[in-house]
This record gives sequence, structure tokens and C-alpha cells, in this order.
Amino acid sequence: MAGIVIVGFLVLSNASGKAYACDSLLTPGPSAPVPTFTPSPSPSPTPSPTPSVTPSPTPSPTPSATPTPSLTPSPSPSPSPSASPSASPSASSSTGPTPSVTPLPQPTQLVGFPVADLGRTHILDTSTKIEYAYCPPGSGSHFNVTNVGPIKRAFYGADKEQVPGGWVHDLEHGYVVIAYSCAPLPGPTPVATPTPAQGCPSGAEMAAMQQAFNTAPQADSAKACGDANKLLVLRFDSMTTRFAYIAWDRVELTNTFSVQDAITFMEQWQDQANPEPSICV
Repeated sequence: MAGIVIVGFLVLSNASGKAYACDSLLTPGPSAPVPTFTPSPSPSPTPSPTPSVTPSPTPSPTPSATPTPSLTPSPSPSPSPSASPSASPSASSSTGPTPSVTPLPQPTQLVGFPVADLGRTHILDTSTKIEYAYCPPGSGSHFNVTNVGPIKRAFYGADKEQVPGGWVHDLEHGYVVIAYSCAPLPGPTPVATPTPAQGCPSGAEMAAMQQAFNTAPQADSAKACGDANKLLVLRFDSMTTRFAYIAWDRVELTNTFSVQDAITFMEQWQDQANPEPSICV
């Protein structure tokens, strides 16, 4: 389970007046152990039964005839010299092809750690300030209002933070969020007008997140809804790290963004524990 930093009652508002509150902030949790791969045992061959041999009957002894007088053997001729033996053909030094060995499949590290389920109450009043027991939330109450929550799949820029009341609804539908912070590190206090020096990702990091957004694989549920995939990238400042990968009841916190880790997290946790995987947003 992740650690939690108690920060009292943190309230954030965006330009449109929607607000949320965090009672605490998550800290990185323990990595899941790498699963141990155990190959299936090969079945032992069943030996063929050995046929039993019935012994033949022993014949009765025949009485011996009258002994014949022995003859004096004539001298044997001297043996003629034998020819040199022919050289035996040498065994071929070439061998048959070496059978290829199929490598055993390697287990995949599970990315992220489980977080407490905060429920999934739908809220219709967009002026409601939604309180979360921890941030970034992996579940919880959220808006159920068109264009407010769930929000459209997109790569959201750093000019405005996206409040969780919208994107937590996307998590409920099986989507995965890559969140990045523009708050200064290491503290969690957000800033009104962030600059790159205050914690916003660099241009290279934004490009890497764009690559993940563009190349993440398409799940069947995304295809059915006409989406390229089920990934959102957005700014969210209430974190103790610079980046987070978020799915329903699962979070990974990191200060270094990795395209491969983000996509692996998505492949492992999209459409998994969430209650409504097949509903389009």
C-alpha cells in the first residue's frame, strides 16, 4: 500500500470555479514482486510392456553311438602371410543440425501499486467541491455531466490543471491517465502561474508523453467507441512526484517519465478493476 502524506485540507480551483479537496497525498508505494515463472511439467512417457518369453522344452538326451577310433591328424600347412588389413573408413566429423531451444517466457513486472477504493458517486452539480481521501485519486466521486465528466480523450496542455471530478469518471470507464505536475518539487503546494523552473515537464518530457499518447495500443473497448486508445494526458498538481500513471484503484508515482513504463501500465490496468469498462465517453 502506498504511503500517505497528511497535508490537512488542500483546496484547489481552476479558472472555471470547479474545485476539489485532498485530505492527503500519496507517496510512492512498494513495487509488486516479479512473478515467478513455473514451467508446466512434461508428462513422463509410459513404458511399453515387455513381452514374456516362454522357454522351449529341453530335448531328452540321445544315447551316444559306438565311439569311432580317432585318426591321426595330418600336419596343417603353414599359414600364408595375411594381407594388410584395409583401413576402416573414418567416422564423419560432421554432425546433424543442433536442435533449437525455445526460450522460456519471462514474467512481466506489474507496474504500480493498489490504492483504496473511494467509491464512485455521480455528482450532477458542477459547483460541488469534491473531497478525496488521497490524491491523485484512483477512484471516488465524480461529475456525471456532459463535457465536464467524463472528459474527452486528449493530450491536455499545461496551461490549465484538469480537476479529478472530470477524469476520475474516465477511470471508471477503464481509461488510464498520465498526470504531470507543474508544482515545485519536492513540496506539493500548487502555483497559480507555473513555469518550467517550477516543475512543469521539459519539452523533451512533453514530447515523450505525446509519443505514449499517440502509440498506446487500442483496446477492443476503445475501438468500439471510435477512440485510438484509452489514454489521457493531463496536468494535475496535487502529487508528491512529477508524474503519475493512474487507473481505477491503481497508481504508479515517479519523477522520471518512461514511455515504455506508461504503456506497460496501461496494457496491464486498462479495463481491469473499473466498474464500467465498455461505456463510451
